Amino acid sequence: MKPGLPAAAALAALALSLPAAAQEHAGHGAGAGGDMARAVEALYRENGGQRLGGVRLDLAEGGAGAPGGDWRVEASAWTGGDITRARLRVRAETDAAELELAWVHAFDPWWNLQAGAGKDVSGDGDAYLMAGVEGLAPYWIHASGELRLSERGRLGAHLEAATDQRITRRLILQPRLEAGIGIDGGLDLHEAE
Repeated sequence: MKPGLPAAAALAALALSLPAAAQEHAGHGAGAGGDMARAVEALYRENGGQRLGGVRLDLAEGGAGAPGGDWRVEASAWTGGDITRARLRVRAETDAAELELAWVHAFDPWWNLQAGAGKDVSGDGDAYLMAGVEGLAPYWIHASGELRLSERGRLGAHLEAATDQRITRRLILQPRLEAGIGIDGGLDLHEAE
């Protein structure tokens, strides 16, 4: 028998007998007590556990064709961490506006689940619940899809895809495709730019 084998076997048996929480980090089984928990908490806080926030203007476009001009704005503000955050999104056009508050959770480095509620603040003022997915598909295509259930019982789906095509260093073409489907309204193609 080799000289160090009984000690190694005893250490292996001790490691296997520890509860799963103690096996998570090597220092947990060494009698460090609360020191290890504080160290893990500090590590998480300093390397990705921060609470951050941001404001983003996704789209701002306008035209001078109609009296007063046509315009469209999409903006969002969020707060939270790397994995889970709360988001407020505003979509407004010349004759319509919509507010949406959602919980967003990353389930993959490129994709997020989202669930929340929104309200059309113009026109009929319909409120809705929504659930969906958004992310970055292969070939740098920004994609999102969501299902909405309004307070009037209308079930709808909204799909959107966009990508950036650089023509020059400063000139960027952004083809965008949006489609909406409603149970009581049939197929409604919103916009294809």
